[in-house]
Amino acid sequence: MTWPDDAFGRRRAMGLRPTHLGYAYQDLLTALRLVDLAVGRANSVLVDTNMFTGDRLPRTATA
Repeated sequence: MTWPDDAFGRRRAMGLRPTHLGYAYQDLLTALRLVDLAVGRANSVLVDTNMFTGDRLPRTATA
């Protein structure tokens, strides 16, 4: 993968901000699903689990 150049021809490194925002959204979703579990709107919650063999993105699932 090549990084885009800035206006002066220097290489730019991509920041981790989008990754951190993704974790924040995952944490918020998990908290909401745990509230659903606590009030009886969900029977179970799976957090940070791979849904199938070879799955590279952990997910939150509600049943």
